[in-house]
Amino acid sequence: MALKGNQPHLYHAAEDAFAAAGLSPDHTSVSHGHGRTDRRTLTALVIDPDDPAAAGFPGIRQLFHVHRERVDHRTGFITHETAYAITNATATQLAPAAAAQAIRNHWQVENGLHRQKDVRMKEDNDQTRTRHAPHNLAALRNLAITVLHQATAKATPAKRWAVARLQSWRIHKAMGLAMK
Repeated sequence: MALKGNQPHLYHAAEDAFAAAGLSPDHTSVSHGHGRTDRRTLTALVIDPDDPAAAGFPGIRQLFHVHRERVDHRTGFITHETAYAITNATATQLAPAAAAQAIRNHWQVENGLHRQKDVRMKEDNDQTRTRHAPHNLAALRNLAITVLHQATAKATPAKRWAVARLQSWRIHKAMGLAMK
């Protein structure tokens, strides 16, 4: 599970733990494509479940520090990003290379579906908490994403989203709900 800013105590504890440990990376991968080179390093820190510092987070067995460096060959820009993740899997159950792949797979999903829901639909800001409304709204958001992706227009997904926000009748038409 990725650690984000919405868990500030755990996130800062992860930062502090890695700063104090001074470990070397356990796994490195490099990929080339789309005019850039991505280098990802993963460092694993085994957590002792009996450690008093882990008392507030039962079940955590490993903590991961992921550093991503991206070199854009067209612009020369180099960007760095640091992320943290936790798991209840032991080091023998989840080796660093497998953890790195699992984290990468997680971010592919996060950057695909969840980013659309969080950024474009502002799902994280939704305060709906009554009865079945949150589940119903989530289903409607998923339906809207599906409809927009299945639209036959040659426009980019970003353009389709912009048009849908401004002209909701187009979504109704795509769903077969247009008024006649």
